[in-house]
Amino acid sequence: MPRTFHVELRRCEETNVFVATSPDIPGLVVEAETVGGVMDAIKECAPHLIEDNLGLESDDGYAINVGYVSAATPAVSRSMSVEIPLVA
Repeated sequence: MPRTFHVELRRCEETNVFVATSPDIPGLVVEAETVGGVMDAIKECAPHLIEDNLGLESDDGYAINVGYVSAATPAVSRSMSVEIPLVA
């Protein structure tokens, strides 16, 4: 079974940009003005960070699950999960 990495997506109310971080992928902090921009940044950065920091390659088979965390209910993650296919 492939390993799944979790990424949390939030909208920063101060700067009005989307920010993604991960407790599973050391060093992953990306931001963009749109959700699509953040997703593109995750696709670009995550494989390199996983390989460099965790020693896994995309051939090892893993998934990245992105969940949106609402500022209104920080303890509850909204149901926006997307698996990002990674292409080496």
